[in-house]
Amino acid sequence: MNNVTLQDVAQAAGVSLATVSRALHGGYVSAEKRRRIEEAVHTLRYIPNQSAAALKRNRSRTIGHLMHFHDNLLASRVNAGLARAAHERGYSLFSVTSNGGGEDSRRMAEELISRRMDGMVVTSCRELPAETTAHLAEVGIPTVLIERWAPGAMGDRIRIDDVAGARCAVAQRLAAGRKRVAFIGCGDFSQEVERQRLWGYREALESAGVPEEIRLIRLTEDYTPEEGRRAMEALLESGGCDAVFCASDLLAAGVLQSLYRRNIRVPDQIAVTGYDNTVSAMLSPQISSVALDCDEIGRQAMALLLRRMDNPGLEEKEITILPTLIARD
Repeated sequence: MNNVTLQDVAQAAGVSLATVSRALHGGYVSAEKRRRIEEAVHTLRYIPNQSAAALKRNRSRTIGHLMHFHDNLLASRVNAGLARAAHERGYSLFSVTSNGGGEDSRRMAEELISRRMDGMVVTSCRELPAETTAHLAEVGIPTVLIERWAPGAMGDRIRIDDVAGARCAVAQRLAAGRKRVAFIGCGDFSQEVERQRLWGYREALESAGVPEEIRLIRLTEDYTPEEGRRAMEALLESGGCDAVFCASDLLAAGVLQSLYRRNIRVPDQIAVTGYDNTVSAMLSPQISSVALDCDEIGRQAMALLLRRMDNPGLEEKEITILPTLIARD
């Protein structure tokens, strides 16, 4: 049995998985790269999965959605936006949730493949192995990756402009006269999302001519209320601040808990801003938060899927969604 995969062909030819997929589907590839790919296919005796490809010719009118489970509810909101967009285009949505870990994400993806999905959307599953997205391309299932993805993952992408979102939120506090704006966010900088939210905070300070204070930057291990509470306690012990920008609403919830216990008034003494706009309106007081347009994310994801269904050989495309600041109490 020949177990040669698309990944093997890409490595042998010295090109990316996307380039191999594009070449095999008739898309544009330079003459030199096409020659190397054809040589690798011949040498390795690569055999495309024709049975799976044949199945895809009969569309099921169903889109699969693989989400990473998290308490911040963002994935569920993206799922709702995607379901509406799919329905508008005459498709139904079949959603599954991964509880974390590469093996669980891979198993969930294989479950969707077995159900003959016409396309796949993957939201915030950075644990999904790149080899699985290569397999999706191999069997002819278009894939759209949203917000987070593994290095080398194949598929069209929807990225959130987190730099702009964070910069706007912090600039609003600075413009209102706050002089010591703190940052509380996850310190896992292996993903661009976390790096961008801190960059946006720093850019806002720089634009306003406010010197950065290292003590005002507090990094957490995860996005949880408990982590937010601990970070706020450490900030208060180190001298305090007059505003806090939190890289998620869940962190902001923990910040409010800490301030409430110390009888610190929000926003009179310390203003609090969240991110994702998932639970900010449910808190007391309601806080400002950076919102992601999940309906727009759903519409763009469906447009990318339909585009690739009709033209599988197109180059990968990336769309950037600009978040907006929702001002509250």
